[in-house]
Amino acid sequence: MADGVQSGFTYPFPIFAEADLEVRIDGLVQSSGFVVAGAGASEGGAVHFFEPPPPGCAVSLRRELVVARSSDF
Repeated sequence: MADGVQSGFTYPFPIFAEADLEVRIDGLVQSSGFVVAGAGASEGGAVHFFEPPPPGCAVSLRRELVVARSSDF
């Protein structure tokens, strides 16, 4: 939950690229207004909003990876 002051939110799972993380505020997907740090790190990272989300809003960080086989057998 956002408190209106906090602008950084951590995620404890790995992602390969910034685009692999879906950021939502109150269920609405956000496409701008933040930067993702830690892409490629196995310990996760953080999302830093340019402006803190309004107090009482639910901030959700969700890994969104495309599962695909990269080799043929």
